[in-house]
Amino acid sequence: MGVANDGTMLLLRDVDTYQSFELTLWEPTTGKVLARRVHPGWAKSVALSPDGTRAVVGMHSGDIRFISRDGLEPGIVIEKAYSGEVFQMKYDPSGRVLVSAGADELKVWDAVTGKKIGAVPAKSKIMHRSFR
Repeated sequence: MGVANDGTMLLLRDVDTYQSFELTLWEPTTGKVLARRVHPGWAKSVALSPDGTRAVVGMHSGDIRFISRDGLEPGIVIEKAYSGEVFQMKYDPSGRVLVSAGADELKVWDAVTGKKIGAVPAKSKIMHRSFR
């Protein structure tokens, strides 16, 4: 689940099968569905940018997929960002940086271009992350 900073948008991931998943963008105060789209693959995690304009999906395959808010259309794909699944993802408060967590390291990405900025090895499985 991803939430815009102002609470006006909520992104939900629903796994239909291991072959596909559905993303739904909601307006939580009214219950109105702003967009809904089925995507191929097995999604493990989602994040919504702080301003609610972009989303990102971490896949079981290790790929990271950037998604536009309008129609939840696919965008940049970082293939095999990890050798295993992408457990967690989080945008920084500015929305310009994305941090992702796999089994063995944190990776830092430019959230606009999808280019890797850096990586930090982990001593154990990373399950939680936050920005201050």
